[in-house]
Amino acid sequence: ALHAAIFRALAQAPLLSAGEILISDARHHEALSRCRDGLARAREALASGASEEMPLVDLYAALKCLGEITGEVGLDEIYDRIFSTFCIGK
Repeated sequence: ALHAAIFRALAQAPLLSAGEILISDARHHEALSRCRDGLARAREALASGASEEMPLVDLYAALKCLGEITGEVGLDEIYDRIFSTFCIGK
């Protein structure tokens, strides 16, 4: 009964407006802010006509920030997996 009452109360009074996200962990908030900034820098680099390689640094930084939250493996681990199964240059 308590479970149902909580769900009814939440359904009647949304905590957030449409499009808003609640981030309750300060570390996650900081990581997401750094990710957003990296994506913005990458977008600006592409819009200014920079070669595709230039925004990769910012995209990698954004990816790394998300990995801090999700616990995903880093790019080095991904490269290790790829190069351990493929023989590049043959």
